[in-house]
Formats: sequence, C-alpha cells, structure tokens
Amino acid sequence: MRLWFPVLTGLGRLVANDPRLEIRSRASHELFGLLKVHGGGFSEGLWLLVYQGVLYPIFDDVVHMDEVHDTEWLRTTLEPTMGELTSVFARHFEAAGNLLPVHLTLLSKCVAHVNEKVAEIGIGNVRRLLSGCGARMSGEMWGDVCSAMSRMFDRCGPLSDDELVSEGTVDYRLMRVATRHRVRMLLFRLVQDVCTDHADELGSANVVSFLNLLGNTQHLAMEQSLSGAGDKAPALGQVGAHQYLQMIYAESAEASRSELSFMFSVYSSSTVEKQGNDVERTLEARLMDRAEDVLNKYTGLERELRALARKSQPAGHPGASGAEGDAEDPPDPYTEQVRHVLCPTVVAIVEGLASLGQAKFERALGRVFALLCALIECSDQKVRRLVADLFLNKVGPALRLPCIPPASGGGVLT
Repeated sequence: MRLWFPVLTGLGRLVANDPRLEIRSRASHELFGLLKVHGGGFSEGLWLLVYQGVLYPIFDDVVHMDEVHDTEWLRTTLEPTMGELTSVFARHFEAAGNLLPVHLTLLSKCVAHVNEKVAEIGIGNVRRLLSGCGARMSGEMWGDVCSAMSRMFDRCGPLSDDELVSEGTVDYRLMRVATRHRVRMLLFRLVQDVCTDHADELGSANVVSFLNLLGNTQHLAMEQSLSGAGDKAPALGQVGAHQYLQMIYAESAEASRSELSFMFSVYSSSTVEKQGNDVERTLEARLMDRAEDVLNKYTGLERELRALARKSQPAGHPGASGAEGDAEDPPDPYTEQVRHVLCPTVVAIVEGLASLGQAKFERALGRVFALLCALIECSDQKVRRLVADLFLNKVGPALRLPCIPPASGGGVLT
C-alpha cells in the first residue's frame, strides 16, 4: 500500500487538475493502465482507498458544481476518464464488486447534475456498467442498482415551483425544464433496456422493485406535475407552460410504455414461470390494470360508456342525463394531444398481447375485448393494422372461429 497509494494519487491529481490536455490524457492512460493490470490483486480495502483517495477526487469538483463551463474538459477528460473507470470496475468485478454502491453513488451524482452532458455521461456509464457486470451480479446487487436508479429519478424529477421561481429568466427556466425532461426520458429507456436484457438475472423481488420504479413512483410524480401544470404560467409564460405540459404528457406515456413493454417481455417469457405463481399473478393483474388504463384514455371508451349509462336511466333518476346535480364529464381540451403521445404505448400493448401464448392471451381477452373493438375506429393506421392482425391471429382462435380461406382470385368482400 505504501508503494501503490502515492503513485496512484499523484496520477489522479494530474488527471483532475493539470491544465494541459496532453498531460491529463497521459496521466489517465497510465493510471487506468496500472489499475487494469494490477487491480485484480488489490484487496477490497485497498480498492476502497483507491476510490476514496484517488478516483473520487478526479470527479469531485465537477459533481459539486452547479454548472460546468469548461466543455472541453467534459469532452476530453470527464467522458473518457469515467468510461475508463467503469471499464476497470467491470474488469475487476470479482475483487471490487462489493464497492458497487460506491460506484453507483458516483454515477448517480453525474446523472443528477444540472449540466445535460454530465448527466448523459452518467447514464451512459450506468448502461456500460450493467452490460459488463449484470450477468455476474447477485440479487442483492440488483437491489442496489434499483435503489440507485430510484434516487436518480428522484433527483431528476420535475423542477418544483420554488426552483422555477428562483431560476433566472424565463428562457433559462425553460432550458432547465427541457434538460430535466430529456434526462428523465433517457432514464426511462435505460431502465426498460436493463429490465429487458437482464430479466433472467433480476429475481422475483427485483422484478417487482423495477416495476414499482417504472410504475408507481414516476406515475405519481407525473400526476402531481400535471395537476399543477396550469400554475406554471407565471414562471414559464403561457407558451412555456404549454410546452411543459407536452413534456409531462410525453414522460407519462414513456413511463407507461417502458413499464408495459417490460411486463409483457417478462410475462410472455419462461422467466416468470421460473419465479413462481405469485409473481405471475402479480404481473398479470398489474399488466392488465395498466393496459386497461392506457387503452381507456386513448379510446375514450370509459367516458362514452358513462354517457350511455346516464342516457339509459329513466327520467328523474339521480344518474339520468339532464337530472339535477348530474355531473357530465368535462371535455378534455388535450384529448387529441393525449392520443398522440399515447399512440406508441398503445402499439406496445397490442404488440405485447400478440406476443402472448394463446392460453395467456385468452385469460387477458375478457378485460380488453371491448377496448380492442374500440381501437378498430382509431385514426392511427399502424394501430388499426396491428389490431386487425390480432383479431385474425389471436381473437379468432380464442372464439373458436373456423378459418375460412379467401375467395379464389384473392377478392376481398366490401
């Protein structure tokens, strides 16, 4: 230790502080070259000292700055150095793996940074880390990953009203809102890819944890943001408040799409069968609840059924249309906008239903049949085509309909 620590510390200081790019680059090359070659023989205690005394200080200034103006340093030093650190950690995972929470803490600070480039570097290295180490991680380690990602989402949540009011000009506030939005969208995609790529390794408890991460936490945050969207006009202006609302709709849709895609992927595979009936039942109930909710918002079927129920009541009935105190559903001025942003999620649902085995599909059909029928009249051509294929290949067999070959000559009845 007396030999290693001064050498590594000196190289780390050159990487962090030397104003000359050539010196920083050479010091980084030597530092991580030494760690790659000799790190496998380090004890866990020495690795902890290296992280705390050598590697963390390289990034300490940037993760604590409110803004980073030296974009050249980000591009030429932070990005390659962070990549080297993640590569070294993956290379010596057996020796340093217990420091996963320490490494994730550093990456989380980057993801939560106000500078979008720093956040992107953090997310990219989380992806690289899990790609290199995921297959070797224990269930407890995956729990650490889920907790770290939850903290990333919390720290990158929509700006509060107090933050917006204290953030400079309207243009600067809009820029900060848009930056947070783009980072959260990257996080949604990261979590979905991680869940899809590592579903076999997560274990039942972590499957549920990641579902909660994609579902409850972010959906609640989106609902809170939407409920206060109208109050953003003083801080963002009328146009800015409208843009904010569009971002929130897009994030809510992306959260739903990511969650549903993951659930369909796990539910339709053998993974869920390995993890037991409890997980399968939990997934099935949650999957259908989410799918119904999205399809109802997209089709407006629930609203139409309530209106029909009111009209069918006899005159004078408390629930009859036109009765005193009758609460008609207020028109939603953003209906078409909601349908536009939900369309990719609807596509994911229909494709997910098509991916299910016939037995699982038939269990789901009772809950979504009316909604699938309502989709036939939707305006999106891709959705209509997918629904037509679903009726032909899944619904028909479920109803035990005979397969009738097309008329000779390929004519289609109209």
